[in-house]
Amino acid sequence: MSLKRFFILLFILICRWTSISAQFQFNYEDSIPVFKLGSKLDLAWAGGINYAQPSDIDYDFDGDLDIFIFDRSNNQIRVFRHDQVGVNHFYTFDPHAASLFPSDLRYRAALVDYNSDGMNDLFTYGIGGMKVFKNTGSFSQGLQWLLVKELLYSDYNGMQLGLYVSSSDIPALVDVDFDGDIDILTYHIGGEHVQYHQNQSRELYGHSDSLIYILKNECWGGFREDVTSNSLFLNDQNGPCVTGNVPNPMLPPHNNPNDEEKAHSGSTILALDIDGSGVQDLIIGDVAYTNLNLLINGGSAPNTNSLMISVDPAFPSPRQSP
Repeated sequence: MSLKRFFILLFILICRWTSISAQFQFNYEDSIPVFKLGSKLDLAWAGGINYAQPSDIDYDFDGDLDIFIFDRSNNQIRVFRHDQVGVNHFYTFDPHAASLFPSDLRYRAALVDYNSDGMNDLFTYGIGGMKVFKNTGSFSQGLQWLLVKELLYSDYNGMQLGLYVSSSDIPALVDVDFDGDIDILTYHIGGEHVQYHQNQSRELYGHSDSLIYILKNECWGGFREDVTSNSLFLNDQNGPCVTGNVPNPMLPPHNNPNDEEKAHSGSTILALDIDGSGVQDLIIGDVAYTNLNLLINGGSAPNTNSLMISVDPAFPSPRQSP
């Protein structure tokens, strides 16, 4: 066979294979029932989830909130659409919805409305901290994202530095001072104390659509986490906890990149007013431990220096019988 005939034959084979392969495609099919111990699994074909980070978002702009789950073990997204038939509400896995979100999400993803427009925005990992996508979608255009911050910065003692959040941590994105903009609670690079980064949007501009931060407190809540366990110590009298509120706090020790792994890795912070006292309490988790720590805030009004007055290392504790 001549070389010319060989290449002609090869070309024909490639064309035929391309034509045949183009006829094959995979379609998502979840109609096959799956049972475990005699019980039908409702969402058996939604895929496994290892390290779930749930948020809510109206991704289809139909007026109700759907469930967004980011799995940090493989940086995958699962979206469950809120459906209703009559008076029955339920969630349906949407296998195509993941493509509606940015493709470069890593380590963490949280949906929070930072600019008060009624649509949840996206906070995710940026190198050494966080980056932010603004939700610019609509009913007619669908879900759209605009990268507004490649990296969040904060004022550390007059210096603009990346707002530090460990890649293995989940910070609290919450309005700490109840002024209408989103503040951030995150662990110091050493891992012992929680830092409070106040959003200056309201203070500077009178609205909440900016992401301008200043480190207001290096030891928010006045407690310390042990570097070798997840034990918490109240009313800590060491280091930054002595000074309380600090308008110009000391610069964190960024000079040793190994501090993060030595002292702290894998903590989650959930801030909420669990007892209805008008100030933020904390639920602290740690990747190496199975328990949660509930910290109760002793303050009586929103402020930046309320001290935690009690810790429950077995939260949620069983309710005591009356």
